[in-house]
Amino acid sequence: MIRLQRNIEVATFEVEATVALSERRPEYLAVLRLAADLGRPLTARDVHRQLFGNLPETVGRIVLDRCSLLGLFDRTRPGDPATLSSAGALALERGGILLAEEGLWRIYHATDPLLGARPLHVQRLVDETNAQATREVLKKQRGRPQPGAPVPEAIRVGPGTSLVDGRPFEIRELSQRGGIGAQGSLRLHLEWSESDAIELALRGTLPGSPKEAPKVDRRLEVPAACKAWTHDRLWLALTAYATRTPLDELTTWHTHTRKRLLPRVITDLDEATRRTARCELTVPACRFPDLGTFEATRLADVDIVPRAEPDAQAWAEWLQWDGLSTYTTPTALQTAATAIAAKFPYHRPRLPTPQVLLQQAIKNPADPRARFLLAPADLGLWS
Repeated sequence: MIRLQRNIEVATFEVEATVALSERRPEYLAVLRLAADLGRPLTARDVHRQLFGNLPETVGRIVLDRCSLLGLFDRTRPGDPATLSSAGALALERGGILLAEEGLWRIYHATDPLLGARPLHVQRLVDETNAQATREVLKKQRGRPQPGAPVPEAIRVGPGTSLVDGRPFEIRELSQRGGIGAQGSLRLHLEWSESDAIELALRGTLPGSPKEAPKVDRRLEVPAACKAWTHDRLWLALTAYATRTPLDELTTWHTHTRKRLLPRVITDLDEATRRTARCELTVPACRFPDLGTFEATRLADVDIVPRAEPDAQAWAEWLQWDGLSTYTTPTALQTAATAIAAKFPYHRPRLPTPQVLLQQAIKNPADPRARFLLAPADLGLWS
């Protein structure tokens, strides 16, 4: 799993606006369902007979007129049969009706390479439904930003979805100016699994007072810029950046072995990495043109291979000597040599013979591992 993260700056803007919020209104959804089931234009009589048979017939006409006024149905003239509109079909699919409200709104917004410039959440500031009443209440409150700032580019008329509760909304009208509010940040999490499944999520708390700050923990639709990167391609890019290994070299290894491998010179490896041929790689903060800048991250379980034949030879010899941990004989050394050579499937190291190792021990008797060869030889176990 590759995990990339960064902070996204979130700002608020308080402005007089008309915003439609999605609400679950069973009386309207029932009419939409009826139209979808019948598959033809509805009349007021259809609505009355199917849904409101116990009420006066005018109820069917009032409800259908209201649905048409909300844009859920299309009709040529008042009183004509009404056809389910695209907005109505979408409302039925979502299970909520967009109902517009005028007033003063706090609009949370952000601009990011993966999100674009967009509103993230809308919040009604005062419960009054009348815009004039809202303005009068706000005039009496202190600490509110004074209107005078132009509307940010990230805020525009159009549909959106709240990051707080997933509730659809639509900004329908905006004043030209408003007040700049609190600022904060959210954490963007971007993950690639080895199966190339990608997850994009935002988590954290939107700016505001501790009591009213909305919480965010929501997965987002993955943009095309992310889908252009496979897990392997991203791994190669991050590894090349972290180790300063040429990308072409890493790509060649991947193409020929179909594995994610990091070629290294043995002198650059510590003893633990030499023994396991694996490491955890720290990747510094990096920037991708289409994805943005990410904080430092880690790549776990990175498989290491010798960069060239001399590295493989030196590495295999080091492993052979490092593996001496008990008194041994030529037969055991030959068995160990075969196992060590098998660890280098892409190279052909030629390991020293037992006699060569014994001579090395004789020349370096102070080496702690030399005794594992010298003692058995002195006892005649090598003959």
